[in-house]
Amino acid sequence: MAPTSLRSVVLLVLAVAVVVSDAQLQLSETFYDATCPQAASIVQQKVNAFVDANRGLAAALMRLHFHDCFVRTKPFGFMALDATNGTFDSAYYLDLLTNKGLLESDVALLSDPLGVEYAIRAVQDPMAFLNEFGWAMIKMGAIPALEPYGWRRHCAFVEPKY
Repeated sequence: MAPTSLRSVVLLVLAVAVVVSDAQLQLSETFYDATCPQAASIVQQKVNAFVDANRGLAAALMRLHFHDCFVRTKPFGFMALDATNGTFDSAYYLDLLTNKGLLESDVALLSDPLGVEYAIRAVQDPMAFLNEFGWAMIKMGAIPALEPYGWRRHCAFVEPKY
C-alpha cells in the first residue's frame, strides 16, 4: 500500500475517533442519518478497499480498536507531536503530565499514584530515566523463552518442535 493510502486510512480512523471520543457522547448508528446518510457505507467501502490492497491492515485496525484503544482527546483538540521527535528521551512523560497523552494506557499510567511518581521522576531526572530504561531492557532480554515454543524466527508463526 502506498504511504499516502495508509496515511489516508490513519487520518480517517483518527477523524472518526476524534468525533466519538468525548466521554459524554455515546455511539449511535443513526448519528449521521440526517447530515450524511451514506457515511457508514462510505467508510465501509473505503476501509474494505484499503484492506483488499493490504491484508495486514485488517489486523492493524483490530489492534487499534481492541488493544491500543482509541485516541482520547476533546473534539478538534489535536495534540502536537513529540517536541523531541526522533530522540529517545523522557519527553513522553512530560507530555503525559501536561495532559497531552493519546492512548487509554496513558490515562491508566497517570491514574496510578506510582505511575505519576515515576512520570515526575523521569521528567526531573532524564539521565535516571535512561539508566532505568537500560536496566529494564537488560532484564527483559534475560526473560527465558516460554516452553514448549522456544524462540520464533518470525513473530507471526510458532516454530515446529523438532
